[in-house]
Parts: sequence; structure tokens; C-alpha cells
Amino acid sequence: MRLAGIICLVLALVGCGDRAAPQWVSLDGFERDPMWAHDSADDHAELTCQTNEAVEGVTALVVRAHAGSRGKVLLRKEIELDASGLDGLRMSARLVDGPGATLAVAMRGADGTWLESPPFTLSKSWQHELTWDPRTLPAWAKSAPHIDRLL
Repeated sequence: MRLAGIICLVLALVGCGDRAAPQWVSLDGFERDPMWAHDSADDHAELTCQTNEAVEGVTALVVRAHAGSRGKVLLRKEIELDASGLDGLRMSARLVDGPGATLAVAMRGADGTWLESPPFTLSKSWQHELTWDPRTLPAWAKSAPHIDRLL
């Protein structure tokens, strides 16, 4: 199995929009307790938490993706999240090794609604301002109070 790439990822949320400046809330620990799951229907990946890659908090989620026939790796985390006060997501990510890669973040509403960010092209240097405002999606208001999966 060929290694397709290694990606490091750090995620933060921004809170209610009635504040004068964005109030980012670090999700330190989002990569642990419980660990993300790998969707076995897609290409193989190994997930680890590493302290040497942390740019915010204690650890970073490191994904070692292996090239396969699907051309993608899907990671998921089951959560119970009322995201109705969420103004956006901010990610820090970098491609550690391998050819170019893109990253998208998605949330699934408890009713099955899929909310997905546009793809972000990753480079080998840290990109700290990968941001997405899911409030622009038509289904956001209905789905936001009952998010059950982060992908």
C-alpha cells in the first residue's frame, strides 16, 4: 500500500456572533477521548495523536493516509453538539508528507442533513486560518441545534 500523505489537523470553533470580535474556543482534546473513527469503506488511514505536531493545546490529530482506489479518507467522530451559537470553524492543518491533498470538514445533523465546507488545498507549511462559516448553508438553522457527527 503506497502512502498517500500525512496530515496534521487542529480545530477551533468560534462562538456567538453578537460579540465585537470573534471568540474562538479551542477544541483542545477533540482528537482524543474518544478518538476519531476511520471509515473503512474508503482508503486506509492510521490515526494518532502527537504532541510534537501541536500548534494549539497538547496534541494534534495526525492522519497517515494510504493511496487506494477510492482516492479519499473519511474520519468521523460521534458527538452531541448544539451548534446553534456557532459562527464558524477555524482549522490549522499542514501536509506533512506526500503529494498534494485537500481537506474538507463536515457536520451531520441528527436528521441526516449533511453540512460540508468547501475543500481546502493543503501545503507543507502550517495553514492556521482555514475558516468556514456554516451559517451560509440553507439547512444550517434547522440542523445546527442537533449535530451528531463531525467528519
